[in-house]
Amino acid sequence: MCKAGRHFFVCCLLARHSAIRSANVLCSSRPYLMGPRDWFARVDTSVLFSKMHPMLERVVRATINSVSRRHFPSILVNSRLPSNVEEELVALAMEQVEETFPEMWDKIVDLLCDSERGLDNDGMIVSVFTQNKELLNLFFLSLGEKEFRFIERCGAALGFVCGLIQLMAFNHLDATGRMILLPGTGFFLGIFTNWLAIQMCFKPCFPRPINVCGKHIYTIQGLFLKRQRDVAVLYSKMLVDHFFDFDKVVEYLQTLPVWADLHDAYCQNTNKMMRKTMGPVTGWIARRVALGPEKFKALEDDLVGASAERIAESDDLHEAAAQYISVATDVFRSNASAMQRMPPDEFENLLHPVFQEDEP
Repeated sequence: MCKAGRHFFVCCLLARHSAIRSANVLCSSRPYLMGPRDWFARVDTSVLFSKMHPMLERVVRATINSVSRRHFPSILVNSRLPSNVEEELVALAMEQVEETFPEMWDKIVDLLCDSERGLDNDGMIVSVFTQNKELLNLFFLSLGEKEFRFIERCGAALGFVCGLIQLMAFNHLDATGRMILLPGTGFFLGIFTNWLAIQMCFKPCFPRPINVCGKHIYTIQGLFLKRQRDVAVLYSKMLVDHFFDFDKVVEYLQTLPVWADLHDAYCQNTNKMMRKTMGPVTGWIARRVALGPEKFKALEDDLVGASAERIAESDDLHEAAAQYISVATDVFRSNASAMQRMPPDEFENLLHPVFQEDEP
């Protein structure tokens, strides 16, 4: 069976085992994998802030200047705040960001880890798989590449041996016997060879030593289960590559109710931070501009909206945060290690259910 043939074979399997069921098969390792709270507990907020500091400062500076141009055009010099005022505002804002960052991070973690509205690993995986059958095919083809190849070769070898037996029997039968032999044995031998190959991939589940005269000769175990250490590494790498990266997680979060909660938490934190920042320079603004409650509220809303927009567009900020979180959480190595410790009978569920309808 060539790679295209194996790809077609998996497509046929998925046609019978709906994508949701097949995706849930791949989620069967979930109790052994890290969850969101496990990831975020490893993040040091002071280190994360230091990694993001240069990008956050650029966001703060650009936000202050753009909002100032809209709200205080009469007091700007060459469309900018006086340099000493700008530096003071930026410094004060960064101090407040740093001071409130741990509290903000804790709020985000609590929201993301909410059991009802937060980040759901399995839900994200199933959602992506059901929308992208090609990716689901890739997972099964990659995880079971050696097993597919073994089934192909085992079926060919057994078919050849059975064909020789059919040939010898064929020469000793009359016309009626020959008419029954070929289709009958073809049907049953086809089922048997397929079943035997699949059994050799997954049975026995646990290692079973073969001893002769008290001397260990060989340990038999299902071929897929023998590869548990290697498959665990591959599976974890594929999860990290296709799911647990910053952009994909954010894209998935935007489909959940928690996204609105995250936005509200950000706005509340920014408003709180802005009021503390504005305090020391209120006199400076008051001497030049008389702000009523409505104008001050408009200023608040504009600062929150402009900063949120710039943070969303700051790819270098996202990259810095994602790189640190990736290193700090070490999802790939932690998940691979956890899956290598899975009991073989549970590890078997990663691939075996795909074949179960092919077993008599």
